[in-house]
Amino acid sequence: MIGLLTKRQAMSTYRNAGRKTYPPVIADAIIAKVASGLALGQICEDRAMPCKQTFYNWISDDPMLSKRYADAVRAAIDARTQEVSHE
Repeated sequence: MIGLLTKRQAMSTYRNAGRKTYPPVIADAIIAKVASGLALGQICEDRAMPCKQTFYNWISDDPMLSKRYADAVRAAIDARTQEVSHE
């Protein structure tokens, strides 16, 4: 679905009575990519993704998304630690 929408379309699709909300499909994609080891900066370079500050705003406004992001970062660190310890 992300490939079918431009960034602007995806962001404008998720507005609720003038209040910006985040598109869950994009947030889920970011979380999955972070968990796989990609840096947020790399992910946000994709034109289909929001800029880093926008994502930081999302996690600032949503405690559950913030927890999911923190868990994804920890998973990526754990995976990298395992890789290094086996080298």
